[in-house]
Amino acid sequence: MASTVYTKKGMNAAGGTPIEHRVVDGQDFYDKTFPRRLRSQMYAAYEKLQALGVGIPFTRTHNGVRMEAGIVLPRAIKRGMITRNMKARLLEKVEELQRKLRAARWAHTDVKPQNIVIRKRSDTDFDVYLIDNDYALPFGDTRIVFTPGVNASDGGGAEIVDGNTDNMGFDAVLRDIRAA
Repeated sequence: MASTVYTKKGMNAAGGTPIEHRVVDGQDFYDKTFPRRLRSQMYAAYEKLQALGVGIPFTRTHNGVRMEAGIVLPRAIKRGMITRNMKARLLEKVEELQRKLRAARWAHTDVKPQNIVIRKRSDTDFDVYLIDNDYALPFGDTRIVFTPGVNASDGGGAEIVDGNTDNMGFDAVLRDIRAA
């Protein structure tokens, strides 16, 4: 019988998308609500990344998505779940996510350890996916960039999404895995 460890409702880190995070038997589940004005764009981003094999499997809800279970990378590291045997394969799988995105000419735009989910397939095999795919964009599109600690209405800029957009995020993910 499943036991819920905790449920947390709130906004995502950027404060824009309502999210419910549940942990059941050590697995992370997310239900995300999309703002009505951005719903079609966000559904399209989730569908594109899932079709590429890099976005976590999800189901549509009437106003957002329900992402399937997995364990976010920081929780797996904290629990000591990243074994020496697993580390090399995990590094390869994360690098494969980056290659697939680049080959398809798409950027996630928010790659960080908290947005990497490990889904166990068996005792010896696992998949790695990206979550929080709301603002994934094709190369050439423009995204808004905010400065941490600055009110969004006071500052920020725009940049063209390209093959370098996700580099710093993937570097941080790989660094955390190597240090695990």
